[in-house]
Amino acid sequence: MNFIKALFGLLLIGSVAAAIFFGIQYSRTDAQKDELALQVQTLENQLGELQKKNNLLDSLYRETVKRNDKLAGEKTDLQNTLRKVVEDATLDKRIEELEREIARLATPPVSPDASTPWEKTVHGFELVRTGKYGEYWELLNADFKQICPKENFVKLLIRLKPEPSIEPVFVDQATGETHAIVWFSANGRIFVQQFLLENGEWFMYGGNRGC
Repeated sequence: MNFIKALFGLLLIGSVAAAIFFGIQYSRTDAQKDELALQVQTLENQLGELQKKNNLLDSLYRETVKRNDKLAGEKTDLQNTLRKVVEDATLDKRIEELEREIARLATPPVSPDASTPWEKTVHGFELVRTGKYGEYWELLNADFKQICPKENFVKLLIRLKPEPSIEPVFVDQATGETHAIVWFSANGRIFVQQFLLENGEWFMYGGNRGC
């Protein structure tokens, strides 16, 4: 009987000890679970922060790409603008050169004694305009004067009645050692007047037909 009591006592003590042991283990497991849950939450928070940073980096990257594209476009526009400026400057320079050349060609040559072929041409027009046909005849070359005497020449011009309002406009002039040519416009038409050098003076070529 005492043995049975002792056995029951041992079983009771063992049961209490087991309950205490498992209670302690259960409490320790709950603490570990809480600690793990806290670590998981911490990791989730860190992951969330990392995701935010990743999203920010993605946004910055996209903005950088857009900015680079915009800068590339602006660079191309600036290059095109610079190229156009250079081309325009070159074109403007060429235009200035052409304008100077046109001005040179459009400027009648002038001599100290008013004896260039062009000046003789203008003087001849003025004599015809004022009816001084005899003086105009004096401007013609010697060979023409021989086949067309002054009296006949004057009668011819009186009969032809030259247009008094014609104004010659200088186009160009070319002079050689014994011959010269003057190009001029009048009443919308281009005319050519030849000159011969006789005794150091330019005379209008009157042609090879008498009057």
